[in-house]
Amino acid sequence: MFILDRWLTKHGYEVYTFSNSGALLVVIINFTPDLIILDVRLAEVKDGKLLCLELRQQHYYPNPIYLFSASPLQDADLLNYGANGFIEKPFDLHDLLDTLNKAF
Repeated sequence: MFILDRWLTKHGYEVYTFSNSGALLVVIINFTPDLIILDVRLAEVKDGKLLCLELRQQHYYPNPIYLFSASPLQDADLLNYGANGFIEKPFDLHDLLDTLNKAF
């Protein structure tokens, strides 16, 4: 994540990273990021898809959420969990930047 953090910062994004979903959820209460990128495979009980669903249904997060993973997802999965898009690993940093810029 360090490379991704530096790349996005270099291109004008203010980046916050969280090591667990609980830390993200605490921040969401007081701050609404413009966009969230979630790894599908989090090292917790709750995976990125379920966290995305929770952000939409319980926290009413209104902005884009992108999921990323090395395992491809079906479009139906994205809609079922409330994600706006999917980024497959490994990804090209330029393509990722294009995707995020289009979200705005």
